[in-house]
Amino acid sequence: CNAATLAAQRAEESDLHFLAKSIEKMTADVQSGRLGNEADVSFHMAIAYATKNPLHVFAIKNFHDYLFSGVKANLAHFYGDPQNMQITIEHHTEIYRSIKKRDLALSFTSMKRHIEFVLSFVKQR
Repeated sequence: CNAATLAAQRAEESDLHFLAKSIEKMTADVQSGRLGNEADVSFHMAIAYATKNPLHVFAIKNFHDYLFSGVKANLAHFYGDPQNMQITIEHHTEIYRSIKKRDLALSFTSMKRHIEFVLSFVKQR
């Protein structure tokens, strides 16, 4: 959640462009029947880079490496459900817009909502 807040403070135009492209790619992937997981990872990495904090980039990169190798079975079920992916696209869009508007509070709450959504799915598995 703090990463989205830092991104709202520090993101440059190129960061915003990459966030938008990640959402476009995820949308296109899901609409064509693909999972959209690579675009999902790209979106979260773009937020990490937008924080301008090398330690955060390192932590998120390693977290995603662990997540996608260690918890892949749960995520396969998550990504395989079109409803989850549509909600994820909506969440990503809200996060992106809040970062673009430089709205720190909304950036925090939007990311928190997204993380809680994914965690609730994993806990149900």
